[in-house]
Amino acid sequence: MIPRPIRYRANVRRERCLTILGPAILAAFLLATPAPASESRPLRALVLENATTEGWRGAEGLHPALEAAGFQVGVLKPTDSPAKAAGDLIVLGSFASELPEYGAFMKAHGAGFADFLARGGVVLQMAQSHTTEATPAFLPAGLTIERAKDASDDVRAVGRHPLTHGIARHAKDPARLHVAKHDVGGPAAAGSFAKQEGFRVLAVDRKQPERLVLLEAAVGRGRLLLTTLHLDKLNDPAGSTPDSSDPDSSDPDSADSDGDDPFGGDAVAGDATDVAGDENRKASERFFDGLAGYVRAVRSSRAPDVVPTAGAVADDPPWQPPLGPKLGPNPEQPTPIAWKLGLSDMAEYVRRPLTGTPDAEKLGKPRVLTLHGHAIREGGQYQPVSPRRGELATLLAFRLPAAGTADGEAKGAFDLHAVSPLKWSGQVTTHAIEDPATNAAAVFVRGDYEFGGRTKVRDSDKHRIENGTATVRGVFDPERGVLTRVRIDLEYDLRDVTAKRNVKPKPVRQRFVWRLEDVRRARYPTFQHDVDAAIDSGVRHLLAKRQDDGRWKAHGKYDVGTTSLMVLTLSACGIPREHAAIAEPLEWLFTTHPKKNYDRSVALMAIDEAYTPEGEAEALRRGQPVTFRRDLTDKQRAWCERAARELQRDCVGPGGFSYPVGSQYVQRADMSNTQYAILGLHAATKLGVEVPGGVWLGVLRTFDQVRDRKMPRGAIDIVREGEVAKRADETTDPAVAVRNVAGFRYNTAHKKSWSSMTCAGIASLSLARHQLKRLKSPKLNARVDKEIDAAMLGAWAWLDEHWAVDRHPEKSANDWVGYYLYSLERAALLDRVKRVGGKDWYFEGACQLLAQRCRDGGWKDNSTPSTASALTDTCFALLFLKRATAPITGR
Repeated sequence: MIPRPIRYRANVRRERCLTILGPAILAAFLLATPAPASESRPLRALVLENATTEGWRGAEGLHPALEAAGFQVGVLKPTDSPAKAAGDLIVLGSFASELPEYGAFMKAHGAGFADFLARGGVVLQMAQSHTTEATPAFLPAGLTIERAKDASDDVRAVGRHPLTHGIARHAKDPARLHVAKHDVGGPAAAGSFAKQEGFRVLAVDRKQPERLVLLEAAVGRGRLLLTTLHLDKLNDPAGSTPDSSDPDSSDPDSADSDGDDPFGGDAVAGDATDVAGDENRKASERFFDGLAGYVRAVRSSRAPDVVPTAGAVADDPPWQPPLGPKLGPNPEQPTPIAWKLGLSDMAEYVRRPLTGTPDAEKLGKPRVLTLHGHAIREGGQYQPVSPRRGELATLLAFRLPAAGTADGEAKGAFDLHAVSPLKWSGQVTTHAIEDPATNAAAVFVRGDYEFGGRTKVRDSDKHRIENGTATVRGVFDPERGVLTRVRIDLEYDLRDVTAKRNVKPKPVRQRFVWRLEDVRRARYPTFQHDVDAAIDSGVRHLLAKRQDDGRWKAHGKYDVGTTSLMVLTLSACGIPREHAAIAEPLEWLFTTHPKKNYDRSVALMAIDEAYTPEGEAEALRRGQPVTFRRDLTDKQRAWCERAARELQRDCVGPGGFSYPVGSQYVQRADMSNTQYAILGLHAATKLGVEVPGGVWLGVLRTFDQVRDRKMPRGAIDIVREGEVAKRADETTDPAVAVRNVAGFRYNTAHKKSWSSMTCAGIASLSLARHQLKRLKSPKLNARVDKEIDAAMLGAWAWLDEHWAVDRHPEKSANDWVGYYLYSLERAALLDRVKRVGGKDWYFEGACQLLAQRCRDGGWKDNSTPSTASALTDTCFALLFLKRATAPITGR
C-alpha cells in the first residue's frame, strides 16, 4: 500500500481557526496526517465478471479480492455506461469477453471508457481469450495492441511498479514474479500481448520477453491497465482456493535458502527469502493491495508519469552498449558481459567489513554504497564515482578486464583523497559457473592486483599507501547485467608522511563483502511516492527538533541563519505561515538585527518563502509572468529594506560578499557568501525592495574573476524543461560545442574549482541577468548576454566532466555534500535544466538521499557530525527533494 503524504496546505482557513485554540492543538492536527476528502473516502470499484466460462465456472474472485484490498465493490451492468460511472476503478474480470452480452456492451458503451479514464479513473482488464477479443474493444485513440495465444509460465517484472513490486519475491532474481501455474485453467498468464504502441510494459515472459503480460497507459488524468494474469480466478464455487502445490509449478530459486557464498566465503544472511503457502493466493493479495495504492495515487494526481516502452519487445530502458569482458564456449563469438545500467540508473549495495582496520569504528557497520550507471568507462571498466581513502576496495572490486577478452592483464590508475594517483596492475580471469540450486548461469570474475609504491602525495594529505595487493572475487549475472556479490581481500602498508621521524608503516589487512540490494531504474514507478514519504518524515524530524523557545539550535554563531533556514525549508515543504513552527520564529526574526551576511540573506529568503501566495511557484514553472505581492506589514517591510540595504553596504569588491572580520567586511569575497547574498537580494526584490542594477553588474564581474582559466574546449548535451531528448533513454552523446569548459572557484586565491561553487556561479549569473533584464539595464547588451550564456554552458560542461551526487566533487575534504546538492538544485531549476550530459540530476540526487537517510527521518553528513549540522544537512536534503527553488522568467 502506498502511504498517504502529509497535506499541509489543504485548508488554510481551517488551520487559522485551529490556531485560536492554541499551538499545541494545531501541531497535533497537522501531525495527524490530515487528508482531503478525496484521500479519506473509501475506494470504489465496479466489476464485470464471468462466472460461466468452462473450467472457471463459479470462480468469481474479484469481489473478495477487491474488498480485502479496501475497495467498496459494486457491479458494472452491461447496460451501464462507464462514462457515467461514479467509481475510482473499473475491472473487467478474466474471460469477461466471453459473456454473450459483452459484444453489445462494448459496441454501445466502449467509447465511455475513455471519458472515465480522462477524468481520473483507472480501468483494469484481466486475462481474456485471443479468440474472442483479438484487441481490447475500448482502447482510446493513440493506443494499439494485439493479443497472442502464446501463454507464459514464467513471468518477470520490467522495472518497479506497485502492481508487481509486492509479488517479486524470488531470492535469486527479484524481478521474477512468484506466480505459479493454475491447476484449473493452465498457465500463470493466459495468452500474451504483442505489437503494442503507447503502453509502458510492466511484465513479460522471462525467457521470451516479446510476450507481454502486464501493461500501463496514461489517458487524460487516468490510467489503463491490461494484463494476461488471471489472479482474480482463484476461488472455486465452494469458495476455496485451488491447490497450487503442483511440483511443476514450484520455483527452483526458492530451494537455495542456505545463503552459501558461491565463491567460498562466509555466508551472508538475507540473500534468500522463503515463500510458504499458496503462491497464487499471496500473489493475488499483493497484486490487489498494490492496485489499491496505485488507484489512490491516480485519484490524488500523485501517480508517476507513464513513459511508453519503445517497440514490441519489452525490456528495461535501453542499455549502454555492451562493454567489458566476453565469455562463451565459442571464442570467435563470445558473449559480452557488462553493466546494463542506464546513465541515471543506480545500483545499491550493502558493504560489510569482516576484519579489523585502522578505521574500525568507521567501517565496522554495514554501509550503503550507491553506484550510478554514468560511471561506466571506455574499455569496459566500471569505476565508482566516490574514490576516497578507505574505499580502495570499491575501486578494485568493480574493475573488469578490457573489452573483447575472456581474461587478461589489467592496468590503470585512479584518484584517492589520500594518494593521487594510485597506480595498479594485475591479472583478471573470468569463467562461467552454474549454481546447482538454481541451474542459472553466472560469471565468476577474479582479479589479483598489485598497487601502491612511492606514489605522489598531495601536500594536504597525511598518508601514503605502499606495497599493496588485493584479491577480488565476484559473481556477475550476465542476464541482469550486474555484479550480485563481491568479496575483496586487501593487504597494504599505510605510511604517515607527516611524522618527523622515519616511523614504520602500519600494516592494514581488510576483507569486505558487497551484496547487491537493489537496482533503481530512472523511471521506477514508486519513485515519487518514496520521495514524498522521505519529505514527510524529514519535516516531522525538523518539527521535533524545535527548542523550548520555538527556535532551533544554532549552527556555529549563526542563530538567525539557522532558524531562518528551518523556516525556509518547512515553508517550502508546505507548512503554512499560521503554524506555530513558522509563526513563532518569524515573530522572533522581525525583532532581530542580524550583522552577518549569511544571517541576513537566509532570513530574507525565509520571509519571502513564508509569504509567497499559493499558486505563484506553479505559475512560474509554467513560464507565466507573475506580479510579486507579499502581505507584509509596514514594520516587516522596513525590516526587509534595512537587511537588504545593509547587505549591499557590506559588499566586497564589485559584487562579492564575505565573512566578517570583527565587525568589518574587509577580507576577500568568497562565492559561498556571495551566492547567498544574491539569493537574499533576489528575495528582497520580491518583497518589494528595489536593488540597483550596479549590484547585479558587480555580480557578473565577481564571478568572471573566479572562473577557471584553463578553459579547454569541449561539448555538452543539455536538455531543458519542456524539451525532448534526442533518444528515448536520454543518454545522448555530447552534442553542443563548448568554447571554454570552466568551473568556478571559491575565491580568487583558490586554484581549483568545486562543484558547489560552479553551481553557485550558474545560479548567480541566472539571477543577475534576470534582474538586469527586469530593470531594462542598457548594460545587458547582446555581447554581455552571449558571454553569460557561454559561461553558464561552460560551467555545465565542467559539472558533466566532474559529475557525482554521492560526494562533493573536487572539494578536498569532500564535506558538505547536502550543501552541494542544494546548490545543484538551484542551478538546474533557475536555468531550467532537466538533464546534464544525459544524466537526470534530480533522480540521481534523490536516490542518493533516499539511500542515505537516517532512521530518525533526517540526514547527517559524516563530515559535519554536530546536531546543528545534522539539522542543516536535513534542510539541504529536503530543499533538494522538494525542488524548492522557483524558476525565474524572462531569460
